[in-house]
Amino acid sequence: MRSVTLLTLLVAVPALAVEDCSVDGRPINLNNGAPTRELTGTVRCVDRDSGRATREIPYLNGRLHGTEKWLAGGPGDGRVRHFEYREGRKHGLQKVFDREGRLESESTWVDDRAAGLLALRTVVEAYGGLAAVAAAAGISRESLYRTLSAKGNPTL
Repeated sequence: MRSVTLLTLLVAVPALAVEDCSVDGRPINLNNGAPTRELTGTVRCVDRDSGRATREIPYLNGRLHGTEKWLAGGPGDGRVRHFEYREGRKHGLQKVFDREGRLESESTWVDDRAAGLLALRTVVEAYGGLAAVAAAAGISRESLYRTLSAKGNPTL
């Protein structure tokens, strides 16, 4: 009985795509981090089975720098993504497109922080600070602080 159950589980799990990545024609393994330490150039990845391009990842002195592109059929859920980086941090316009190529979401980042959060934090400060706005909203100051932090999620 166990072997039948295990076989059923193995058949039900979808196979994950395997990418082969290279920079200037040289293979590179992005999973261990070491090859990108001093890298300057664009890493290009292709699906091993189909040969289709999946990602383009620009580096400057070992840091993401420029527009990282996740292409249709690439890793993840197949949506196209364009992320702007400057010196290893998200900085600029981030766009996600659905599988049909329609813009799904767009956000602006400044120094690895969503610009919307920066603007929201500025508004909070203009209205008396975290304690005053938290009290008016009926939430704790700590909860509002976490929400507006660099890693925060502005949904309560």
